[in-house]
Amino acid sequence: MTDYFADVPVCRYEGPDTENEFAFRHYNPDEIVMGKRLEDHLRFAVAYWHSFAWQGQDPFGGQTFQRPWFGDTMDLAKLKADAAFEMFHRVGAPFFCFHDADVRPEGDSFAESLRNLEEIVDYFGVKMEATGMRLLWGTANLFTHRRFMAGAATKPDPQVFAYAAATLKSCMDATYVVYDYSAVSVHSYSASSASGQPQGAVQTERKCLNPDQRIFRWQGGKQQQQRCST
Repeated sequence: MTDYFADVPVCRYEGPDTENEFAFRHYNPDEIVMGKRLEDHLRFAVAYWHSFAWQGQDPFGGQTFQRPWFGDTMDLAKLKADAAFEMFHRVGAPFFCFHDADVRPEGDSFAESLRNLEEIVDYFGVKMEATGMRLLWGTANLFTHRRFMAGAATKPDPQVFAYAAATLKSCMDATYVVYDYSAVSVHSYSASSASGQPQGAVQTERKCLNPDQRIFRWQGGKQQQQRCST
């Protein structure tokens, strides 16, 4: 975790009469409505783009935000993830969502961008298992980079079309893996909290979609990877 939100307490439900500016007055996630918890009805999520990637620019000006995680390195991408998951926890949001370009730096080639995405997806697994956060959705950014200035799938340039298609495929794979972490993270977080063990101490294993993807194994918060068997 970082100390970026060190002065912000975890937001909890305290009722309509509370004077705590960091408390929920009307939203009680555990309130049962029509047989379901309110949190399960509403499914609030924090968008990575709006909260951690946007630089504060508008149509008439440039960047106005100076965040310590802004930059084009994997170290800064991981710092962004550290701050993001800390904030998710403090505001009590059960879900998050992202574009690929929100979470990984742009590489000099598609292959490098893909490696960066895979590395940050692995890092998300660590953060999700430690916090119990879940993924609501993941998607591809096919609009910000200038290569898409005339469209992505609609661009009459086979190289841009192929780049867009490969980007979309990689984001579908990444979303599948992160979504798979969601079910495991809730189990691991709940089990480790109930047992008094350190978070991330539960061993889990998840299968992958096809033989070219990876099996992710976790034990004691450390990750091991191997290719799927055919």
